[in-house]
Amino acid sequence: MKFLSFAKVFVVLFFGLLFERPSLAQEDDPGANLPKALQQEYMRKRLGIEIINQTSGGFYYNKDYGFGGSAATTTRKWKGYQGFNTVSEADFYLAAGYEAEAQQIRQWKTTGGLLALAGAVVYAVGFSMMIEGLDSENEDQAIKGLGLSLGASIPLGIGIFRLTSKKTSVGQASISANHYNRRLADDLRSGR
Repeated sequence: MKFLSFAKVFVVLFFGLLFERPSLAQEDDPGANLPKALQQEYMRKRLGIEIINQTSGGFYYNKDYGFGGSAATTTRKWKGYQGFNTVSEADFYLAAGYEAEAQQIRQWKTTGGLLALAGAVVYAVGFSMMIEGLDSENEDQAIKGLGLSLGASIPLGIGIFRLTSKKTSVGQASISANHYNRRLADDLRSGR
C-alpha cells in the first residue's frame, strides 16, 4: 500500500516537471560589441525567436484493478520578434531577406485559411441537414448530413493546422535570425 502511494507521488511530480516552460534561444549576439549609440538601433532591428516547449498529457489509475497508464506529448514552437515587436512567420523571413520563403509561408497560410473556411461552411451545411433530418425523422437525410459533416472535418482540420502552426522549424528560424543579425551588426559598424 505504501508503494502505491509513493508511486502516485512520483508520477505526479515527474509529469509536473514536464509542463510548459518558455525559453529563449541562446546564441552569441553579434551586436554585443557595438558602441552604445549603435546598440539601441541594433536592438530595435534585430531578429530573435522565443522557443516554447509545451507538454500535455494525462494519467489514470484504477484502484479496483491495480493498474494505470499515462500518455504525454511535447511540442516545440517558436515565436518571432523584430526588435521588441512580435512578427508573423512570413514577416520574420522577409525581414531576414528570404523573400521566396516568405511568399511560400504566406501561400501556406492562405491555403490553410481557404481550407478552413470551405470546411467550416460544408460542415455547417451537413450539420444542419443532419439536424433537419433528425427533426423530420428522415433517416436518409440525417445520415447524408452526418457524412457531409464528417467529410468536411478533414479539410477543416488541415486548414486549422496550417493556420495555427509554423511551416518552418525552430532550427531554421534560429539560423536565419543569426545570419540576419550578423549582417545587421556589420552594416551598423561600417555605417551602411
